[in-house]
Formats: sequence, structure tokens, C-alpha cells
Amino acid sequence: MFNWEDILLTVQITSFFIAIINHSILINLIINHSPKDIGAYKYLMLLISIFEVIYAVLDLTVQPIFHSFGATFTLIVNTTNSGLDKSVWEILAVVYCGFYGSSMAIFSIHYAYRYWVLIGKERNLSWFKGRKILFWLIIPFSIGLIWAVVGYFPCYPRASTNDYLRESVQMKLGLNIDRIVYFAPYFYEKNEFGQNVIYWPSFVGIMLDSLSINLSLLVVGYYGVKCWNKMSRLLSTTSIDHQNIQNQLFYSLVAQTVIPIFLMHIPALTMFMFSFLEMDAGHLSGFVSMSIAMFPALDPIPTILIISNYRDAIKRFVLIRYQKLKKTKLCRCLIFKKKSIHPSVSSSNVLSPEACTSIALFLNLLLIYLIINKSPKELGAYKYLMIFISVLEVVYAIVDVLVCPIIHHSGFTFLLITRHFIYRYLFIKGNKMLKTFRSWRIFLWFSIPVIYGVVWGSIAVFFCGQRGITNRLVELDILENLDLRIEDIVYIAPYLFDDDHEIYWPTVIGLLVDCMIINSSFVTVLYFGVKLFNELRVYTEKNNNLSNRNKTLQTQLYYSLVTQTLIPIILLQVPVTILFITVFFSANFGEFTSLVSMTIVVYPAIDPLPTMFIVTSYRNAIVDFFKSVSKCRSFGNRAPVTQPTSVETTRL
Repeated sequence: MFNWEDILLTVQITSFFIAIINHSILINLIINHSPKDIGAYKYLMLLISIFEVIYAVLDLTVQPIFHSFGATFTLIVNTTNSGLDKSVWEILAVVYCGFYGSSMAIFSIHYAYRYWVLIGKERNLSWFKGRKILFWLIIPFSIGLIWAVVGYFPCYPRASTNDYLRESVQMKLGLNIDRIVYFAPYFYEKNEFGQNVIYWPSFVGIMLDSLSINLSLLVVGYYGVKCWNKMSRLLSTTSIDHQNIQNQLFYSLVAQTVIPIFLMHIPALTMFMFSFLEMDAGHLSGFVSMSIAMFPALDPIPTILIISNYRDAIKRFVLIRYQKLKKTKLCRCLIFKKKSIHPSVSSSNVLSPEACTSIALFLNLLLIYLIINKSPKELGAYKYLMIFISVLEVVYAIVDVLVCPIIHHSGFTFLLITRHFIYRYLFIKGNKMLKTFRSWRIFLWFSIPVIYGVVWGSIAVFFCGQRGITNRLVELDILENLDLRIEDIVYIAPYLFDDDHEIYWPTVIGLLVDCMIINSSFVTVLYFGVKLFNELRVYTEKNNNLSNRNKTLQTQLYYSLVTQTLIPIILLQVPVTILFITVFFSANFGEFTSLVSMTIVVYPAIDPLPTMFIVTSYRNAIVDFFKSVSKCRSFGNRAPVTQPTSVETTRL
């Protein structure tokens, strides 16, 4: 059984060190490699980096555990083995809440500054010069203070929350409620008649928190839209260098804003909604702790990669080191130079498709062998679904290395995961539909992702294929950036307008259908994932007829499936979604988009690893193999012992 607290601690420690490294690099770049005309904005950029470094330190110090318990969503600090007084941890937890709440307010100041720079509003910009810039710190400090006060007073532990959480905290987390620090907005209390009564301080406190976050988001949205509109109208009259730096600063700010929204606010909002509805998300709420811990580690990356001055400084640094390493065997194995196309294309493709495909073939074939020969008997028909996904990933890897796409996407990959969640839920529930996986009808389940893939392929060919207007748009850009002629390539591009600059509806409809396919898959995964988690807990805790081995197996299969779901989300869906968003904003990242090709080519090589290492039967088989190899080597290294021939025997 996997301990979520240990996994969370690993994520928090890893995220802390990555955050320190990334922000150290970014701070150095801002100070030493910023464009000359960036002005006082670099101090705001330094403010964000310093803020996120402190946030990362707080996250590692406090090590918050966010957990859903029915009608409340709880921030827990485990002080069981701490030598400090609980009041110290309460103060640190409150400060942590304040930093969490003020994160979006800092970005709102950035958007306002960028807009005032574009319209040349010197009166407002003068407040960013000298010591006056400290005045703007009052805004995030005030919002952080609201969050800290709300966290301490309305959400402070009281007798009713202690009674409500005591048993759940002990049973699910193995913690004593009296030996931890926690803050919980408990929305409902029991009166003397046993009826639920609304506890208004918690409601009012959460409404204040929501108001502060929504106010920050409203400022971000307001100035973000105005800034984008002004950029499209005003920058046409300025120099190309000025246009580029303003575009890069804006889009890096947008990317930096999206990260905390998706990693912090949306997960926390989802858990609060669970609490309002009195739904227990259980250990799934642990993902909130992980995503929040990853925020300061990931947030500096867009700025480093999007702003050309910083990106070029990184390239120069890497190239200098690369020149020293390129003759080593390790470097020759990992770096791939493509001879079939021009050097400008190959230079952006740092990862070798052949290397990734070889790894994918080896690992997936190894996993297929383990599934066939080392699977537990209790696995049943589920092993055919596991084999099916490995076979498709092998095909995917082979197609990837044959096509060698510079940027591409597959429509069926995420659909493979949905059937796994459905099967696991039907198995735990003992549903009659489980029989459809044990006969020829299993091919009906296999046909669903194939049909979705055909739909994606048809949309790509018929609605996103080459047109006269797309040829004219991409011809010059492909020639400049990739040194390729339009006649020598095949491309697919979802361009939303026709020759008359009117909306080209076939492409719009095709993209909407694609989005509907992906979103339906996400909804299915989320729906059956939550239901499966709740049923799995009942299945393993209350079913006394099951052996511990069976309980462990079901839990391992679930967590390996969750991990396998996260891999295509992070490596496929998120990067491609970001690229689609940049298209709508008319942002051109050039060779930066080659990173998407790299993440996609890595996907089939990484995806089998969770199953191989989480499922005990497969992990033990691998460990036993290496042990047997080690024994063979040690036996082979033993020198043969020969008896010396005696003199007497020789004479005879």
C-alpha cells in the first residue's frame, strides 16, 4: 500500500529544490540580461520571484496536507514529531494562507503596469519609480491579511470540528486530532436536535476569500483584455524589436498567470465545492497539496523560455557546455542530428525520436511480457485492456519515428484511459456490464478509441488540410524558421479564417468536435475516478472476505492508472492546449513549439513505467531478474579450484 503522505513529502521537497534553482536562474537573468527598455518592470518581475521563493520555503516548512472530509476541506500541519510549540505552527500556517491568497493580486499589478506602459500613462507609471513602488505591495499584503484573518478566526479548530474530524483524521491519515494543527471551514454543525445548522462565520470567511480572489482575477481579465487590444493596434507603429519585447512580456505574464489558476485556485475551488455539497473526495484531495507545491517550481519557466533575451542567454550557456561534452559517448547517444531535413529543423529537435522509440518499444514489450506471464490471477480480463494500451503505444511510437512530425497530436490516446476507469469501477461494484469485457464484446470497448481517432484524423484531413490562404500564411515563416519549402512538406493547420477574412466554419466546427471528444474523456475519467476511489475505499476497508493481497492489488491498479492518466495530460494535452491558446492570441513562439514535439515523443517511453513499478507482481519479477543476473555474474567470477598433482603420483 502506498503512503500518500510520503509521496506528498517527496513532491514538496522536489518542488522546493526545483523552485530554488529555477528562480535563482530567473533572478540572475532579470538582473543581468533584461532588455534595456524593460524599465521598472524588472523590479515587479523580481518581486514575483522573491515572493515565490518565500512561498516555496513556507510550503516545505509547513508541509501542508489538504484533505476533504465530507462537509469541510482541511489544511493540516502534522506536528506529531515536532519539537516546536503548536502556536508556532499555527502562525506559520496562517502566514502560508496569506501567501496563497495574495498570489493572484501580484499578477494583477503586473497587468495594470503593462497596460499603462502601452498607453503611456506617465502619471500612473511614476508610482513604480524609486521607493514609490513599495506602495503597490500594500495591495497583495492587504489581500494576504484577509486570508490570514479568515484562516485563523472563522476556520480555527473548535469543539464541533474536533468531534467531526477526530475519527476521520485518525482512520484516513493515522493522525491524532489533538497533536496536529489544522484550519477547516466547517460549514454545517449539528444542533441539539441532530439537525444540520449553517455556521455563518465559515461561510462569510470563505465568501471574503472568494471575493478577494475574484477581484484579482477581474483586474487581471480587465487589464489583460485591454492590454491585448492595445498591443494589436499600437504596436504596428513601433519598431520590430519593441513589438517583440512587448509581446514576449505580455505572453509570459499570461502563461505565469495560467499556472497558479490551474495548479492552485481551480483545484482548491473544486475541493470547496465538494465540501459545500458534503461530498468526501478523500485521498484525491491529496492532488491539491501536490499541485500547489509545484506552483513555485513551474511558474518561472514561461518567463525564462518566452523572453528572447533570457532564452538566448540560456542557449549560450548550454552551447558552451555542450561544446565540451559533445564528443562523449553519452552525448552521442542522446543528441540526434536529422540528416533527412535541414539543420535548422534538427537543431530544435534535441531528443532523438529513434532513442525514445527504442525505449518505448523495450519498456512496452517488457510490460506486455509481465502482463501475460506475471499477472496475478485476480487481474481477470483487465489484463487485456492493459495489453491493448501497450500495443497501441508501441504503434504510436513507431508511427512517431516514421513520420518525425515537428508538431502533432493524437486524438485517441486519452480515450484509452477512460475504459480502464470504467472497467475498474464496474469490477469493484460487481456490475453486470463487467461481462462485456469477457467475451467478443470486449472489441466494442476497443472500437471506441479507434472511432474517436478516426474522427480526429478526418477532421485533420478535411477541415485542417492545406488551403491557399494557409499556404500563403505559413510559407514565409516555414522558410525563415525551418528552411523548408512549402512544396517539400505536408502539414495540417487549423486556420480559422478564409480568403475574405471571414470565419471558416468547417475548421471551427472541427476544433469544437475535437474539444468535445477530449472534454468528454476528461469528464468520464473524473466521474469514474471519483466514484471508483470512494467504492475502492469501501471495498478494501469493509469487505472482510477479501484477502490483503486482493485489497493491495486493487489499490495498486488504481494508483498506477491514476499515474498513467497524468502522464498524457502533462505531456500531450496540456502542451497542445497551450499551443491552441497561443493561436487564438496570434502569438508566435517559433522554435519554442518544438518542445511540444519532444514531450509527445517521450510519452510512450514513460507511460509503462508506473504500471511496472507500482504493481507488486511486475516489480518483483523485475527485481528477481536482476538478482538472478547478479548471482550468475558472481558465480562466473569464481575461479575454478584444481587439486595440485602430487609428486608421488607423477612418478608412478
